Order: sequence, then structure tokens, then C-alpha cells
Amino acid sequence: MVSCFALLALFDGQIFGAVILGITLGSVYLYRRSQRKTLLTTPEEIEMDERAPVIYLRSFRQEEFDDSLKGKIRDVFRGEPIPGVANPTREQEQHNLAKYLNQIGPFIAIGRPGEALPFPGAKKVYVGDEEWQDVVSQWIEKSIAVVLEPEGSGEGLSWEINSVVANVDPKRVLIILPRVAGDYKSIRDYLCNSFPKPLPEKVPRGTRLLTFKPDWEPFPISNLYPFFKQNGFDEPKDIDPYF
Repeated sequence: MVSCFALLALFDGQIFGAVILGITLGSVYLYRRSQRKTLLTTPEEIEMDERAPVIYLRSFRQEEFDDSLKGKIRDVFRGEPIPGVANPTREQEQHNLAKYLNQIGPFIAIGRPGEALPFPGAKKVYVGDEEWQDVVSQWIEKSIAVVLEPEGSGEGLSWEINSVVANVDPKRVLIILPRVAGDYKSIRDYLCNSFPKPLPEKVPRGTRLLTFKPDWEPFPISNLYPFFKQNGFDEPKDIDPYF
């Protein structure tokens, strides 16, 4: 028979393990919150950086899903990482993407209305419904590069894409394709009239990155390095892992 002392030792060990797990998860949660708080910024702070900005344009609706429990589970089991920014979750991917792109210029975006803390990645500026188009237009005119993540669509994103096509050198535009390859067709259909030339008919193999030739001919790139090279940016330096 198992003695009472052995049972108590086993019980104490389980309690100790549960306490350590709770402390670890709590520490990760607090660390992530502190990381997100650093992404809050203002137009005045952005102006203090004399470099031209890198603008990140995406769907608020999709970002809200990505920040949900369902979105996080989908990332772990179905998401395909960006080559060269290989991380299993969207949060980590955005964090490391920002590490690369901030080497070119301040990586910035409009903050999602109503969010308690910014989603990882670009620094966020919060503006009213009547201001955001003016702010984005000014950013686009000054930008050194634009990153588009069109998954999720929306009228606001469509307006932003049209502004990019009208004002930005095609070589300086980077598209991030959906994390789930099966969503590519809907994205291609959504963008069919947005660019002067259509995106590839079939989803590119082994990459989620597209950029453009000077005539807006889209072509896939294996990682971020060709995008840096074709625009004369310094080669990106190694980045630290998120955890």
C-alpha cells in the first residue's frame, strides 16, 4: 500500500507544479501586456523620427479575429509563417516583422478602434473616424515603403490600397498573403480590380510575400531580403526571438 506520507508528497508535488505553471503563465501574460504598451504612440512622436515611415495597412476585422482565442488556435494548427520570419503564431510573426521593418523607418499603423492594447507589430496611432483618411494620406505621401496585409477586406482597406497604387512606387509595396493558403483565392478576387495587374492565379509555393516590378507586375519573393535589396535598403540585421 502507498503510505500516507507518499500520498502527501505526491499531492505537494502537484500543488508545487501547478503554482510554478501559474507563475510562468502569469509572467508571460504580463510581459506581453508590457510589450503591447510600448506600441502606443502619437503623431508628434512619429515626427521626432526623421526617417520616412514604413506604413502597415490591414483589415481591423481580421486583426480582431487574429487577437481572439479562435484566431490563436488557428495559427498554431493551420498558420503558415513568413519565410525568414518563421514563428508559429501571428503575434510573434508581427513582432519580428516589426524588428526587420523598423530598421528601414518607423513601422506605423492606425490603431484598431476599441482595442484595449495594440496588437503586436507596428506602432499604433489612434485617430477619429473623420481624421484617419487624412492621416493615412499624409503617411503614404511620406512613406519609404508600404506593407499591405489584405486578408479580411473592408471598405477602408480598399480605399487605402487605391491610395497606395496612385501614390507609391510599386517596388516599395510589399504584400503579405494569408496565413492559411486556402484563403488565397478570396484575397485574389478581392484585389482583382485594385492593382493594374492581377495577382498570380495560383497561390505562390513556399512563401507568403509578394512585391512588384516597376509596371506593377507582381512576383513572389522567398523572404524579406529581396525586398530590401531592390529598394537599396541596408540588409536587415539578425533579430532576437520573441520569447
